[in-house]
Amino acid sequence: MAEMEDRWRDNMSNILSELDAKEYSKMFLYLDQIPKDKRGLDKSMLVEQILQTYGLQGSLDAMKKVLDKLPRNDSRIRQYLKSSTEDMQKCGQGLKLKRSQGDQPGPSNKKTEVAYDEGFVYNLSGRREAFILCQKKDRDGATMDRNIITKLLEKYSFDCTTKNDLKGEAIMPALKSFQTSLRSGGEVACCFIVLMAHGGEGVIDGIDRKQVPLKDIFALFNNKECPELMGKPKVFIIQACRGRGKDHGVESMVADDLLTEESHWAADSPIMRRMPTVSDTLTICPTLPGNVALRNETYGSPLFIKMNEVFEQFDGRYHLVDLFTKVNQELVKEDYEHEQKVIKITLCMDSSFTKALFLNR
Repeated sequence: MAEMEDRWRDNMSNILSELDAKEYSKMFLYLDQIPKDKRGLDKSMLVEQILQTYGLQGSLDAMKKVLDKLPRNDSRIRQYLKSSTEDMQKCGQGLKLKRSQGDQPGPSNKKTEVAYDEGFVYNLSGRREAFILCQKKDRDGATMDRNIITKLLEKYSFDCTTKNDLKGEAIMPALKSFQTSLRSGGEVACCFIVLMAHGGEGVIDGIDRKQVPLKDIFALFNNKECPELMGKPKVFIIQACRGRGKDHGVESMVADDLLTEESHWAADSPIMRRMPTVSDTLTICPTLPGNVALRNETYGSPLFIKMNEVFEQFDGRYHLVDLFTKVNQELVKEDYEHEQKVIKITLCMDSSFTKALFLNR
């Protein structure tokens, strides 16, 4: 038994040494029971931490899952796993092994409270891509917004393409180039489009104040124009004004729920399954139509500040739509001063998600 454990330690250490920096970081999305303060351990100590947390058989199963998700399936990796799998099968046939101290369930750092069947969760084992447009000109605090969202997305293993201070005529070509890049380099699992700019209802501005309709941007990533993202979650975050209105709030009151009659629709099943032109999208705006969006010159925008706080605390407990609901809950508690008057903020969310999206998986 002891010799087998030592061989698995060696094999696990060899596997970790095969991973590049990006794969090593992404590994913790799947080894989510490893406490965050233990993830910076050197490889030999991390091997012991994995064994302590998952146990002997559990650590082998966990590493198989990690390597399948990264994915890493080259011959040396397969040999390390095969060797230890055969060892454990010979020594008590796998799960019947006598438990050592490391086989006892370790302290769990997993936060997920609601059990989701895998069929109802988006599979994020492929590439994660993000496009970030940050118009810094005449937008003090925009750099802070960009840094917050970039760090947040990179934490979840997104590759970020960032463009700064584009003129209006350059915005669509930059987005088109990003869309084209999704066709190569492996299957894309999820896509974020983050736009930070001046704007108005249904538009964002270039630094020359030339406006670009948001509907044209959304259309670039629909199922017709970008089939690579069909059935994949697409998240649009638009940090821009949607008009000049300001919500000064009202006294708190309770409204009756509006009751709607359920509708039941029936249709003949087509021979070929078709998808709607737009699906699996989540759009987040920092304000309701017609209103201004706020931004602090030093700390950035309330949307990104609260996102950072909420995602850090709750990212393993709720899927993305619920996380943004929590962000909104935090925003509406605050009073923001603008031009010596109190401004209230509420997010505007529009979702056609068909599954739950957990970024930390």
